[in-house]
Amino acid sequence: MTTSPLTPSQQSQLLSLPGNSVCAECSTPNTSWSSLTYGITLCLDCAGLHRGLGVHLSFVRSLTMDDWSEAQFQQMMRGGNERWNQAWKEGDATLEFRERQFWKAVKEGTMERNDMVAHVRSKYESDVARRYRDMLALKAGTNTTSYGDGDTCSSAVSPQPNHVVSLPVEEPPTIQQAYQETWPFALALVTTNSKNLTSLLMWVICGFGLASWVNKHGPLSYAKWLVPGIIGATAFVPYYFISKMASGFAAGWVNHRQEAFKSARNLLVELISNNRAKRLSTCDVYYPKCGPNATDEKKARAGLIFYPGALVDRTAYAPIASKLAEAGVFVVVANMEPFRVVISLKSYNLKEKVMRMISDALLLGAEDGGGLWQVDEWAIGGHSMGGHLAIAACANEMSSTLKKVVLWGVGSYPTPSMYPSKVLKDSTSDVDVLLINGSNDTIVKNSYSGKNAMELLEAKLPPRAGSDSVSGKGCTFYITIEGGNHSGCAHYGPQTYPRRDADRTITLEEQQIQTAKFTADFLLGNYSKLHS
Repeated sequence: MTTSPLTPSQQSQLLSLPGNSVCAECSTPNTSWSSLTYGITLCLDCAGLHRGLGVHLSFVRSLTMDDWSEAQFQQMMRGGNERWNQAWKEGDATLEFRERQFWKAVKEGTMERNDMVAHVRSKYESDVARRYRDMLALKAGTNTTSYGDGDTCSSAVSPQPNHVVSLPVEEPPTIQQAYQETWPFALALVTTNSKNLTSLLMWVICGFGLASWVNKHGPLSYAKWLVPGIIGATAFVPYYFISKMASGFAAGWVNHRQEAFKSARNLLVELISNNRAKRLSTCDVYYPKCGPNATDEKKARAGLIFYPGALVDRTAYAPIASKLAEAGVFVVVANMEPFRVVISLKSYNLKEKVMRMISDALLLGAEDGGGLWQVDEWAIGGHSMGGHLAIAACANEMSSTLKKVVLWGVGSYPTPSMYPSKVLKDSTSDVDVLLINGSNDTIVKNSYSGKNAMELLEAKLPPRAGSDSVSGKGCTFYITIEGGNHSGCAHYGPQTYPRRDADRTITLEEQQIQTAKFTADFLLGNYSKLHS
């Protein structure tokens, strides 16, 4: 079947269908995604919700990045947002009101992510949706169960029917549970920022100064109740704003979790079934190839402890971790459930966690008769905020154990409010760093740490490697993947929180092949290939 990107004319035809200029779900304009199953167009956020349904319920395609067959284009032309919404509303007279109330709650931020997913799933598992997609597929002459998984991974193999390996669905925390974690973080943001702290102190001084003046000079009849009121307001206002900040963070944590694509889950199941990976309570482990017998030497030249990006399902890294394992790297991906983020190093003993993962990966993998593994040299790395954890671990106390740091999608140095870190280039003289960013990574380019975040990051990392750097001792290698974006480091997306990621102009597979190749060359000491 011949496929190619949609031409501008084809895109215009699709968007000209009734209702297609806005998202079929939330009515947001500028739709660039679609559900081929229903012939509808979607915004970036709602495309992410549809991704989570699975391809058997909704097959999501990008109108601008994915390749399309002529049959798929014709199926979209037979659909349309207005047609689908009309069919949906005719199935139940109360649906239009319920949908309006649902999206109102979503836009107000009062709807939790798991409730959003449950609502959308119930809609597309309904008899109305089933009849509509069957009707559309019948007219188009396609099979509704034959779609692929969008961004697929080339090494994925379908699990055999007799496999009993399964990955349980990991429940997100409630907003209240997340709030208990984010309140100390919000307080730290205020107290560790000099401007915020100065404003807070000025407020307190003015408040208590006013209370003191009223107590001395105000009418006695008013002072009895006015002074306590002023003191109460002085204390309550900062508490209120910090609480609102913490509530916002908590809602973001719960409602913007990034789940792995189904193709990544399938791949991990297959790897576990073939004893090429193992899911432990502390981490997921990906084993390099070795001999077929249990007595064969289990040894790797390089091992990588890897921290996922904030809120990203660790399973999303299965495809790229398996590529590194194929290249000979022993890969350990940290389990960050249930919050999928470390809010502060005060409550997370980084050195202890890293050493525990190394121990578990080497020893517990031998429980099934696989033999003990040996790793010559360990490195630590991470994606986005996970990269900040990697920097903190190496800079603060583990430079004697971890001689290399791998950073994907990192554009700033760790903030003191979360991960107070020493200057990495000062902590040791021979640490090597690899920093890989995509040219379309808007999250790195627009860091919350300010306009000069990248310059400050480079100033604290070891010196930039020159064109003749082959020893790799005390150097930082900077790699830019043209056309890559922030979420292209793993199988998840689209990413919209804390900022909207830009679209890739290369495929997900192409970005991960390049990322894995550069990372493997770095870890295995092939420094000359980092300059080519």
